[in-house]
Amino acid sequence: MIDFVRAVRRAAGTIFPDEDVVVRLKDIEAWKVEVLVDAHPVVDVGLNGVGCLAPDFAGACDMIRENLLDWLEEQPNVTTQIYDAFSEHSIPDAADTPDWQP
Repeated sequence: MIDFVRAVRRAAGTIFPDEDVVVRLKDIEAWKVEVLVDAHPVVDVGLNGVGCLAPDFAGACDMIRENLLDWLEEQPNVTTQIYDAFSEHSIPDAADTPDWQP
């Protein structure tokens, strides 16, 4: 799990190099974390894949997903369930998140 959180942090930090990126644990059993950029929730990452929380960052969410897929391919002990979730997951339309404020 620690390596997973580091990989999420590294993926988000690469995409937002000049921003304050925070990774917050939401559900340890589902390996679910939330990525905040400058204190705004941007993406959820977990066993169900990558869910974009902010419409303006849909492209960044997709890049985070791709970076994590690259990381998962390099891990010898990662479970098939996690890899399959990321490989098959499509990022949902974030336009339905009215509580998010830029």
